[in-house]
Amino acid sequence: MNLTMKANTNNDPPQVVWSILAVMRLCLASVVMVGHMAFFYAIPVGTLRFLSSLNGSYAVLWFLAISGFSIAHSHTKNPDGYYARRCWRILPVYGACVAVALVPYLFSFDISQAYGGSTVTHAKFWSTLLAAFTFSLSGHVDTDGPIWSLGVEVLWYALTPLLARSRIIIVTLMVGSFAMFHWTGWPSTTWSIGGNATLSAIPMVSWAWLAGFCLYHACKRWPTFSFSGRVAKTAQWCGDISYPVYLVHMPVLWLLNAIGFPMSAYTALIFVIVSSATVFHLVDLPSRRLRKVMGSRHSKKSDQTGLHASLACKPAGKASLVNAKLESEPRKT
Repeated sequence: MNLTMKANTNNDPPQVVWSILAVMRLCLASVVMVGHMAFFYAIPVGTLRFLSSLNGSYAVLWFLAISGFSIAHSHTKNPDGYYARRCWRILPVYGACVAVALVPYLFSFDISQAYGGSTVTHAKFWSTLLAAFTFSLSGHVDTDGPIWSLGVEVLWYALTPLLARSRIIIVTLMVGSFAMFHWTGWPSTTWSIGGNATLSAIPMVSWAWLAGFCLYHACKRWPTFSFSGRVAKTAQWCGDISYPVYLVHMPVLWLLNAIGFPMSAYTALIFVIVSSATVFHLVDLPSRRLRKVMGSRHSKKSDQTGLHASLACKPAGKASLVNAKLESEPRKT
């Protein structure tokens, strides 16, 4: 495998960079998943035990950094339609995972004995739905704790066009956030804003997202090497499945625990993988196809509108000018 360097004249990383980041996302999602799995099942010696020994909170920081890097690329390469692309990317899968997370509230499952959650009742359904709708900014979703980090990302998604205008603002916010991170001792801190996990985390972990955003703009040269088509496709699938894994694993573990389904950590892992693949193929992929179809229709409509406008503004031909001249001359009687 040849390792070369090339100038990044358009700030566009090669495909191999995205393949590496895609695999990293699945590895990080696995660390978070196995860490949560340890609250429900005994983790056997081996790969799962190794993953559970890693710090899931720091895996989230890496997630945020990769997100910042990717968003910087998305907005820089094509600022037009940026918000629409973000909504199409995160909302379909998020909605499906939230629907699964709300199921226990319909049956009043008691989850207080696991993971330090509270008793899930019918009365909490609407408040939890509101919390999910606001990405945990207005409350906590007991059955899908990882939502809080998505709330941090959504905030910076919204502010990206503003950040792109001034790097001084980015650096200032990043330094301030890292100072809060160091001062509070996150994630073991007791400091909070109204007891809300997302609001409390924003000033303490945003530096990771901003660091990834800055890294994209700072890199001018990229190490490049080629992957075979099969390896590249596998890496892409890892990245695609990482988002459902990250969001759906907790609701699945809650449901399996609530119904008392006897199984081991490996069996739970299979359920999570199957559930994540189902969400990807039945929700994520169809939403991407729909987005392409709607984008294609919008593009054709724009082209037709532009064509009509150009024809309307087209200068009159020679014949038209002659006719106009004849009509303007006085008629002989």
